[in-house]
Amino acid sequence: MNFINPTKGRMSIGEMVQDIVAFMEEEPSASYKLIIGTDSQTRQNSCFVTAVIVHRVGKGARYYYRRKYMLHVKSLRHKIFTETSMSLDAVTRLKEELAKTCYKDMDVEVHVDIGQILHE
Repeated sequence: MNFINPTKGRMSIGEMVQDIVAFMEEEPSASYKLIIGTDSQTRQNSCFVTAVIVHRVGKGARYYYRRKYMLHVKSLRHKIFTETSMSLDAVTRLKEELAKTCYKDMDVEVHVDIGQILHE
């Protein structure tokens, strides 16, 4: 599983975790949030983007993302299920890598974008 950082380019999940740890160690007394979420857009195909954000509360953030294209997802239920499962897969792999660091007990927030379809 690879992610992209706009500054550093493509990274393995292990490299991403090393970068996250280095970012947090720049200011170890700061408060941090680790956030993961997936959203999608459907045109001819569906593009799913999973984002991993490390937020130094009140002092900026660093983010990483990955894209995955799938055939057109027609049902909202399937789309929400796919977004959620992609986020949970990323969390599982991220926690496995974090377990190798001093941040093994860090909480991870998972954001799920479940909107409402309004009919006119």
